[in-house]
Amino acid sequence: MPPEITVRYASPEDDAGIVALMSRLTMPGKIGLGYRYEPSFLSALSVEGDNPIVVVAEQGGEIRGVGSVLTREVFLNGEPAQVGYLSSLRLAPDIQGTSALARGFRLFREADETKLHVPFYLTSILADNHAAIKILTRQRAGLPRYRLLANYRTIIIPVMRRKRLPAGKKILHGECIDADIILQCLERYGKEKNFFSRFRLRDLLDSTGMMQGLRAADFLVALDGDEPIGVLGLWNQSAFKKLIIKQYSRGLRLLSTMLGAIGKSPLLPPENRPFSPVYLSCVAVKNNDQAIFRQLLQAAINTVYATETDSKVLIAGFFGDDRLAQVAMSFIHLSFQSNIYTVGWNDNFDLDNFKASPKYIDIGSL
Repeated sequence: MPPEITVRYASPEDDAGIVALMSRLTMPGKIGLGYRYEPSFLSALSVEGDNPIVVVAEQGGEIRGVGSVLTREVFLNGEPAQVGYLSSLRLAPDIQGTSALARGFRLFREADETKLHVPFYLTSILADNHAAIKILTRQRAGLPRYRLLANYRTIIIPVMRRKRLPAGKKILHGECIDADIILQCLERYGKEKNFFSRFRLRDLLDSTGMMQGLRAADFLVALDGDEPIGVLGLWNQSAFKKLIIKQYSRGLRLLSTMLGAIGKSPLLPPENRPFSPVYLSCVAVKNNDQAIFRQLLQAAINTVYATETDSKVLIAGFFGDDRLAQVAMSFIHLSFQSNIYTVGWNDNFDLDNFKASPKYIDIGSL
């Protein structure tokens, strides 16, 4: 008889076990993804939000499951608000049919009612992960209600060559402009989209919190005269998180090889080799203007091309109905889709309003 499964709140002593679990497990889909959090899973959570609550399933002294909930300050209808984020939900395959999931959500509900007090949580599930969608969205065994918000497109852009910037506005690197101007630009144009994170100047100056590893110098700013009209960040998270491609679908493996031949190097690393992409983060553009974003994106590609990194890959993320997604997908790319859900034990909010509005969730914090 297998050992009993204990579901409890995590402690710092569980960190190494969580790191090992996350590196072993694969999120299924056209691209089977894994994550390597080094040196610490718990410290890496700061990029996802504040007030983290982590729950683990332990069996025989080994961590077999994990999940976390956090809070984020975001913009809703142009005003700062607190929402939750449910992330890193993983169970070893042989305990997925047990009560561990339901017991974990009971602890999440307890944390929500006693500590976090948010109207709902956001979460992401790969659209190809049909098993997880079926289990989590049926609202049984005390699980919260999952309500589909929208589809989200992850866009993988190989950095194969530099190109001349299209004519338009001046593009400056972050070291050439004051950090408070970058932050003002993020807030001015970011609040036009629901769920855009509200960043803090101290995080930008210290490269901490939700901006861990992202410095002011990593930003690009578009100017119209002296007016900042667009901004994005180039976020290398290799100091605390790496991606692992566990497997490609047959079609994507072939396409990756073909695109790599064009660039004279593989589009993505071989399977099961950790790598560090650069995340296209904190994208905020006046009027969501496609031409301004195209300039910023090409400048980002040129910057990554000229930078010594272990992987010449940019990863962008946008909701499927965002006009900026069309620009990113006009470059040579691979992409896959996720579903973004709101999760909660009550329905005291207008989901239809959020569905119809412009939205943004940072790929570097997803």
